[in-house]
Amino acid sequence: MSSENKNLKYALIGGAAVVGAAVLYYLTSATEGKSDAASAEQAANDDILEDDLEKIGEIEYEDGHVKFTQFLKIFEICSYHGKTLFAEQKKDFIARRRQALKD
Repeated sequence: MSSENKNLKYALIGGAAVVGAAVLYYLTSATEGKSDAASAEQAANDDILEDDLEKIGEIEYEDGHVKFTQFLKIFEICSYHGKTLFAEQKKDFIARRRQALKD
């Protein structure tokens, strides 16, 4: 087997492992102690993110790629929502950790 075939084989195996791990994480975390309120809050956050992305309008392409200015807008929106979500989750994790340390 040539080195190109080996590299391709290892890349495919690595990609399959990453995808498998992501699916496994999603399936296990989706069932762990999520309340209906948390699910509703997540759905509301997802709706806000989608609304903000829709405000950008139709995706504009330049030389087969998304225009850079539009890419920056999308990146800023996703970064903001990701940071906001992480800040909320971090507060919850800290509270749970403090409670676990008390017990």
